[in-house]
Amino acid sequence: MRQHLLVSTVALSACLFASVAAADPTPADGTATPAPAPASVETPTPKSDGIEVHIESPVPANLEHRATPTSAWESVCSTPCDTQARPGDQYRVSGSDVAPSAPFVIDGATGKAALRVDPGSIRKSQIGLGFLIGAGVLGVAGIITLIVGGTFDGFGTDGVASQGRTNALFAGSFMLIGALGVGTWGGATWYNNKTSRVDGPLVTTGKSEPMPVPKTGFTFPVLRLQF
Repeated sequence: MRQHLLVSTVALSACLFASVAAADPTPADGTATPAPAPASVETPTPKSDGIEVHIESPVPANLEHRATPTSAWESVCSTPCDTQARPGDQYRVSGSDVAPSAPFVIDGATGKAALRVDPGSIRKSQIGLGFLIGAGVLGVAGIITLIVGGTFDGFGTDGVASQGRTNALFAGSFMLIGALGVGTWGGATWYNNKTSRVDGPLVTTGKSEPMPVPKTGFTFPVLRLQF
């Protein structure tokens, strides 16, 4: 009886040892088997909805942005620069001596846009406008001088034109010719600098806004203008 009990105990112990050995992954030499590394999952990088914009200008200028036509303009970057533009939002360029451009929307059909600024100078525009107005004043003075010259006696008893008539006609003609030259230069200078232009894939959405008042002042005769 004792022999059967001993044999049963030894057999039970052997079964328990075998089950523990099967459940333990540790090798017989004592080194642990490393667990397999989990498979890495790549997270897709979200695509940007903006437009990659590169803008250049021969003079320093600022690219500005506003979300709606009634919003205030906010500076984006100073040229030359690279930035992200929002499709549908309005942009413009301006600067301390750069006339504001008309608002525009950047065409993002290709996802990229290269812009180049043709800047207008605020100072040159004001100078051109001043000369244009001055030419108008000079032209009116020339016409008045010609009219006044016509009131003088045309010719003396010897058939020679009076000195007063000759002087008035000469002065009036000279003023009219000067007014034409000055007005042409002033008008062209004012027109070419009253706004900045931007070349590139864009859509103009409105007219340029009034230029900021320059920091320095100069009073032009007849009409007070600041240059």
